[in-house]
Amino acid sequence: MNSDIPISDVLKKSIAPSEPLDVRLAFAKGEVPLSNLEMLSVYSVLIMDPEEEVRSLALKSLLAISPASIIKVLGINSFPEVLLDTIATYFKDNASIIQQLLTHPNLSPTRALELIPHLTPIQAKILAGNVRLLKRSAEVLAALIDSGLLSEEESIALSKSLGSKGVEERGAEAERAEVVEESAEKTSLDEIARVAAAKTMEVIDDSPLNDSKNIYQLIQGLSVAEKIKLATLGSAGARKLLAKDTNRSVVSAVIHSPKIREDEVLLIAQDRMMAEEVISYILTRKEWLKNYPIRLALAQNPKTPMPRAIRLLETLQEKDLRNLSKSRNVASVISTSALRILHRRGKN
Repeated sequence: MNSDIPISDVLKKSIAPSEPLDVRLAFAKGEVPLSNLEMLSVYSVLIMDPEEEVRSLALKSLLAISPASIIKVLGINSFPEVLLDTIATYFKDNASIIQQLLTHPNLSPTRALELIPHLTPIQAKILAGNVRLLKRSAEVLAALIDSGLLSEEESIALSKSLGSKGVEERGAEAERAEVVEESAEKTSLDEIARVAAAKTMEVIDDSPLNDSKNIYQLIQGLSVAEKIKLATLGSAGARKLLAKDTNRSVVSAVIHSPKIREDEVLLIAQDRMMAEEVISYILTRKEWLKNYPIRLALAQNPKTPMPRAIRLLETLQEKDLRNLSKSRNVASVISTSALRILHRRGKN
């Protein structure tokens, strides 16, 4: 189901169950600025999160979205069925939202069948106008006619208009027409999501702000939630500054950013004041540990757990082991271990 939700790859990775709990909680609480479409998509993912706290907060944030915002995004013709189902499930008591939902061509027959027993006569007439849905589902058409919500004249007219060729036959024609219509659309909903995510951060990536001083001034005015989003989606220059932020959730968002590069990871690994959990996370990424300078930096960083640091020494070159064996900037255990490895290699 998650794969059908229209969300940019960057946001999808940011709210994955494998990401830190505090980052997912920030999104679930609504602390990260999102567009209406992004909010519906993100909360629809997080209400299925393995952590109860995340699910609960995401549902609370979902229900707090204004009806006007939901009605607005329902105007997107390519709005996906999975999000329509989410709206139908959690906003079924809002007449305005349901009435807009009933007009959507992508409303699923299953969801329509669930809604019909709860419709008012006015809402039933609105559903009767959703010709694309009724053409592709004989069951929905029959349920609507049998509901007694339409007048006899309306039911007869609806049956005749959709039954002249047979509902299934007309449904096939409708599906062929939808394929042609959808192929002609220039922008898919996935593209809308990607564009929305890009626009959110475009102020950070514009060339005039690539200057560290300008980015620093911008960051000073951001809330923690905004910093987390910037750390996740922003530029390398922004991440460089945010990696030194006093809030650990912000720093965690930096190292977990799907946009982070190995040269940025190296700078973080070299920072002797970096939080231990950040260093520990780098140690879990095998692709980063293939980078020799990163291994060297981690071996010298006092925040690297000592057993791991000693194992990293085993992978270092002779010249670096010699430097470490004489260095006063590393723990004595590291310098002694480096010397021991040199002796074992016959390089003393």
